[in-house]
Amino acid sequence: MEAKICGVKDKITLNFILSHPNPPHFVGFIVNYNKSKRYVEFEKLKKLLSTDKKNSKYVAVLVKPSKDFLEKIKDLNFDYYQIYDFKPEEISNIKTKYNKKIITALTIGCEKDLIKYSLFEKVSDIILFDSKGYEKSLSFDHSLLKNLKLKSKIMVAGNIKYNDQLDKFIKIADIIDISGGLETSGEKDISKIDIFLKNLNKLNKRFVLMSNAPRPSKSVEKFLLKLKLNKILLKNIFTSGEAALQSLRKNVYGKNFYHLGPKRDNSLFEGFENNRKNPEDADFILCTGFLDNHEDSLNYHKDLLKKYIQLKMICTNPDLVVHRGFEQEYCAGTLAQIFKELGGKVIYFGKPHPEIYKFSKIIAIMRSS
Repeated sequence: MEAKICGVKDKITLNFILSHPNPPHFVGFIVNYNKSKRYVEFEKLKKLLSTDKKNSKYVAVLVKPSKDFLEKIKDLNFDYYQIYDFKPEEISNIKTKYNKKIITALTIGCEKDLIKYSLFEKVSDIILFDSKGYEKSLSFDHSLLKNLKLKSKIMVAGNIKYNDQLDKFIKIADIIDISGGLETSGEKDISKIDIFLKNLNKLNKRFVLMSNAPRPSKSVEKFLLKLKLNKILLKNIFTSGEAALQSLRKNVYGKNFYHLGPKRDNSLFEGFENNRKNPEDADFILCTGFLDNHEDSLNYHKDLLKKYIQLKMICTNPDLVVHRGFEQEYCAGTLAQIFKELGGKVIYFGKPHPEIYKFSKIIAIMRSS
């Protein structure tokens, strides 16, 4: 979740924001709308924009700007133009002529106002949904956005407070746009800005939801979605099966494998079906669990494993047992334990063994960058 702090108009506030340990991704300036109490006149604006923005992006907030005004600000240090009250073709012309990224601001009063967003997607890098009374930091029903599906990033404004429960916005938007909610008596309040940015940082902590399921992460994600788990919690899901799959792709333990496990786990080696062999022709055993029709037979599997003790075993679920309702079932970890006791070598993918943590850390970094 990113943030834009809007309506900055003084150097002290700007320096505080940019020097904060958790600075916002965007800083906005009201540059041509003099009805706003946050309006910054041109000469003062130039001085503010001379401040090193570090890792943040500067946004010019423009309400139906004239051609003359756009020419006036064209050389200023802005990364984005946030535009109100223009048609798609007008925005497209601005984007092309001035080579700026575009935040198209749409004002929302009711559900039917959402229809117009599709007209602006092609010309917008970000679409901002704001209230009809944006100059007064009025609110609107943010839940109206919950079913929107856009290719562009979604930014949401509308009387958001510094101490709001920010996690509710994760479900509907990519970026929070906040201004009046950071003010006291009409002026930006540094203590409120600090609280807001710290709360946002807590929300953005990297995490990985790890599972010892011997199947690809996508399979488990689909299952958890059926259980109505929040999609946000699934963005960094990583399974022991997925970690094993990564090793298959790289031929870490050889090319050909013998699959020891039920048919329901066949999705693990989708795309590698030709590498599945009989034990005599395999480089290693890929163990996902007990074979179908032999789910309770330890002796059957022990006799089978004795014959192939020379092979390495890749165990995709170190758990010994799992409970399904009132029933207890053996897992791949039980077979790995037997194989090890027989003198075989086992490589474990799954908690608490290190391999899954190595892979999941890489995945989390990649997906959050």
